[in-house]
Amino acid sequence: MVVDVVRKNIKNLHLAVYPPNGRVRVAAPLRVNDEAVRLAVITRLGATGAGAVVYLGYVFLVAAGLVAVAAAGQVAAIRNEEAAGHLDNLLVRPVLRWRWLAVRLAVALGLVAAASLGTGVAAWVGADSQGAGLGLGQLTRAGLNIAPPSVFILGVGALAFGLWPRRAIAVTYGLVVWSFVVEVFASVSERTPPPRSSTPPARR
Repeated sequence: MVVDVVRKNIKNLHLAVYPPNGRVRVAAPLRVNDEAVRLAVITRLGATGAGAVVYLGYVFLVAAGLVAVAAAGQVAAIRNEEAAGHLDNLLVRPVLRWRWLAVRLAVALGLVAAASLGTGVAAWVGADSQGAGLGLGQLTRAGLNIAPPSVFILGVGALAFGLWPRRAIAVTYGLVVWSFVVEVFASVSERTPPPRSSTPPARR
C-alpha cells in the first residue's frame, strides 16, 4: 500500500482514503516524525501491526525487567563469591582484586548485551511470523534499548560493592524494585484521566 504524506503547518494528523482505488493521503504536522506517522496510519486503518506494536511494547518492558534482575544477580554473585571465601586462594596469587572485579563485570556486560540482542531478534521472528511488518533492524534496536537500564543497575551495584560490600545486594535489588514501582505508577498516571471538578456550576 502506498501512502502519500504531505507535511503541513497544522496541529493534528489527518488521513483520507480516496476512491476508486483506495488511495491514502496523510496530512501530517511538521513536528511529527516518519515513524509516528507510520504507526498512526497503521492504527487508523485497523491493521494488525498496531496490535503487534502494543504487544511488543509490553514484551520489551518485561524483558527489560528480567535483564535488570539478571544484572542484579551478577552483582549478588560477585558479593557472594567474595563473602564465601572463594577468593582467598585466588587473591594470594599475583591477581589484583580490581582486575578480578573488572573481568566479572565484563562478563556481566556481555550477558546483558547478548540478552538484549537476543530479545530483539526473537521479537522479530515472532512479529515476522504474524506478518506484522516490523523490520529486523527496528526490533533489534528496540531490544538493545533494554540494555542501558541494566548497565546502570550493574554500575550502581559495582559502586555499592566497592563502597559498602555487605549492602551491595540490597542496594542493587532495591534499585530494581524502585524502578518498577516508578514505571508502574507513571504508566497508571498517564492513562488515568484527571478527575472532573465536583463543584457545581455557578448560577447566574
